[in-house]
Amino acid sequence: MNKIISFFKGILGLFLFYFIQIGWQLLFLKVIEKNNLVTNNIILIIMEVILVVVFTLMNFKRLKQDYKDFNKNFKEYLKLGLKYWALGFIIMGVSNTIISNFITNNIAANEETNRLLLLNYPVYSVLAMTVMGPYIEELVFRANFRDAFNKTSFIIFTTLLFAGVHVFNGFSGLIDLVYFIPYGSLAFFFALTYVKTNNIFTTIIIHTMHNTLAVILLIYAYTMGV
Repeated sequence: MNKIISFFKGILGLFLFYFIQIGWQLLFLKVIEKNNLVTNNIILIIMEVILVVVFTLMNFKRLKQDYKDFNKNFKEYLKLGLKYWALGFIIMGVSNTIISNFITNNIAANEETNRLLLLNYPVYSVLAMTVMGPYIEELVFRANFRDAFNKTSFIIFTTLLFAGVHVFNGFSGLIDLVYFIPYGSLAFFFALTYVKTNNIFTTIIIHTMHNTLAVILLIYAYTMGV
């Protein structure tokens, strides 16, 4: 019964995750359409803050417990997390290289979306991708479902869920399904890290580090005209 309740809590979290974003953007659709850069960044940042508050409240007990545990064991957890992240990052990089050179000349739709957001809403994008986004995603796609599955099922389910959300974000055709490999590799090692440490702050920090690196590389690419 507890697993069923936890699973529906996770589903509720997914619903709120998208409902809040869609509802907020529809609410301010006319304002956003006016292309006021400063106003749009503020509106979108407020939306992210609302998401942070909602999912912090949903997972307050877990966050409180994990915070105490992380303070005691952060060196061990981060060492393990970095090791798994490195493996996922290598697989992600190699698979992306193979896909872009031998399968399709396009980048992943989710990557294209992030690049457009960075160009159109730079302040919001940097904050969302490097700070608030990883925190929210770890709670929505992993913490909310942790008690709904055993370890193996949790890794499989959250890997497919996380990768699927990123692949289908801006999905343009069946060829995009190949991106399950790079996104799935990262998702797999994030999930494995969570299972091994049983602490959501480990994956939040590793996810934050990964996204920050990705944003830095994107900004560098734009600066160099790549």
